[in-house]
Amino acid sequence: MLFNKLMRTVLLYRITNTWSYSKMACTRETCSDLTRNKSYLSQKDAAALDQDLFNEYKFSVDQLMELAGLSVATAVAKVYPVTSCNTALIICGPGNNGGDGLVAARHLTLFGYSVAVYYPKRTPKPLYDNLLWQCEKFGVNIVENLPPSNELKNHYKLVVDALFGFSFKPPVRDALKPALDALIYSELPVCSVDIPSGWDVETGPDSDSALKPALIISLSAPKKCVKPELIKNARHFLGGSLTIDKHHATFDCDDNGIQLQAMDNSHVALVSLLLRADGFDKYRCDRNVTMGMNLGSMTKILKCAGDKDTVTMKAQDNADTVTFVFESPNQEKVSDYEMKLMNLDLEHLGIPETEYSCTIRMPSAEFARMCRDLSQFGESIVISCTKEGVKFSTSGDIGSANIKLAQTASIDKEDEAVIIEMDEPVTLTFACQYLNYFTKATSLSPQVQLSMSADVPLVVEYRIPDIGHIRYYLAPKIEEDDN
Repeated sequence: MLFNKLMRTVLLYRITNTWSYSKMACTRETCSDLTRNKSYLSQKDAAALDQDLFNEYKFSVDQLMELAGLSVATAVAKVYPVTSCNTALIICGPGNNGGDGLVAARHLTLFGYSVAVYYPKRTPKPLYDNLLWQCEKFGVNIVENLPPSNELKNHYKLVVDALFGFSFKPPVRDALKPALDALIYSELPVCSVDIPSGWDVETGPDSDSALKPALIISLSAPKKCVKPELIKNARHFLGGSLTIDKHHATFDCDDNGIQLQAMDNSHVALVSLLLRADGFDKYRCDRNVTMGMNLGSMTKILKCAGDKDTVTMKAQDNADTVTFVFESPNQEKVSDYEMKLMNLDLEHLGIPETEYSCTIRMPSAEFARMCRDLSQFGESIVISCTKEGVKFSTSGDIGSANIKLAQTASIDKEDEAVIIEMDEPVTLTFACQYLNYFTKATSLSPQVQLSMSADVPLVVEYRIPDIGHIRYYLAPKIEEDDN
């Protein structure tokens, strides 16, 4: 169903009311796992940073804890989506690290996970009592005892390690040894908050039997123990650089059709959707209507429709709801769903007209395959357009890869052609992660068009036959000078 596919392609973004090429910038660390930090904090430096946040910048403990817990939940949801890992155990310690875990438990529950918390040594302070109370109110299961470590995999899909933070000093107290053993021997992927529990903050694991996390979320700044040579194969995120997308967007409707725009949280990518009125079987819009919608809620409703159902979307003037009607092909089944609208108070943006130095048209399935294959080698793709053709290249720890395309001389099917139009050479670097997001629109169009000029966003356009288009704008990566 076309409308359902369209909503899945824009669900990665949220609406914004600023558009500026100068504000769309992508550096090495905003688009991917954090693997190459320039500096790491010692235990003393980490403690000093916390004191600066409290004293100089006037952050409260609960403010920082809320930000940390949200960052942890977001990183976990990114690496272990709820569709595949929907049950999580969070093991909380008595300090601030445990508080971060309690906040993460609440947010993961809101993201759709079934969450349990094991909190063996509770901190008798109002802040922690309130966090625990909130967990219980949000449906988090507070467990008093853990099953044997080798049985945890029968109950959960992943474990969040919020046991010890950067102030930890050995030895481990007897009351907390079972919790640490559960993390080490559970045979489940472990997501460690700030540092892996039991590790030395500066030198890392002290033995081969130490905890081996699959994911580490550094808070405020990375500590010395999470240098690449110490964390081995663990994925590493910097908490605070990740924010959960609220999936809100505004649909602007008039007699010409429907338009939607949304931008990701870091202002690196923007999506623009146009559905023309003449492309619908029936379309009527007597007055201009702006509808603020939660795309996540809309997607849940659209999943109720059959693949061949006809979808009708209806809203009245100044309405606070929108109705979706699904009709089967033989009209033997008709269902309707009403969804509340949101007052987002956002206006449709004007994207400046740009003359591009080069334009590449190619099969969309081939573009998706190239992005997928190249992302196995590196985090960035360099697109270079010259008179010889266009080259896509990347490099990483395992090696490098290059794919060259020349213009198709002659071909029977237009959809399989590669057409390159160039006024001047252009070479730009883009994040693989975003390009792979864009290719989710492959099923909408047999061809994709890439438009590039120096120092402006790349445009990835999928033209939807007979109805409109979806365009993605992606800022080129700016490689930071090491000096």
